[in-house]
Amino acid sequence: MLSLCLIGSLLGITGCTEKLQGYDTDTVLKIYGNAELCDEDTSEAKRIAEQYAKCLFDVENGNVDEKQLEKLAPNESAKDWEDTYSSNQTESELKGFSVADIYTEKSEEIQCLTICEAEYSDWSTPKDIYLFIVRMDMKKSNDGWYIQSSDLTGTARKSEVKVVRDDFTGTIKFVTRGGETK
Repeated sequence: MLSLCLIGSLLGITGCTEKLQGYDTDTVLKIYGNAELCDEDTSEAKRIAEQYAKCLFDVENGNVDEKQLEKLAPNESAKDWEDTYSSNQTESELKGFSVADIYTEKSEEIQCLTICEAEYSDWSTPKDIYLFIVRMDMKKSNDGWYIQSSDLTGTARKSEVKVVRDDFTGTIKFVTRGGETK
């Protein structure tokens, strides 16, 4: 894979792919953008994204790991998260996680598009296994990478969809078992 990346960068292509772990799909991780990202930064971004996903989706009785959240995403308020989770009666357990895209405009700013699988329920959502597509904007400081902001871009019941990469746009999306985009 490394030689594929090196050949691509020699040809002026700044993309690289690898298989997503834990998903029965042909979707691959895509690393692309206008700046090079070293393997160490890529690994660190994946690690932080996974820990942040645990903060988002490992929720019991509305509790959030405040210290972990503060370390990973200093702009987020654990109190606001706890208030929201408590008022919505959210229960969630992270079951699976993969980074689908890493896009870098500058070497110290990246976007990660992640796929999270969780057993989830709240006051209006019945307990089931759901898939979530979450975009995480990360920035590198002297202390390392941190989450600057995040956005939930897709949610679906796992039994009803498959995760795919659009052939034309390259975006990650859900497609219903019947073939419709969700």
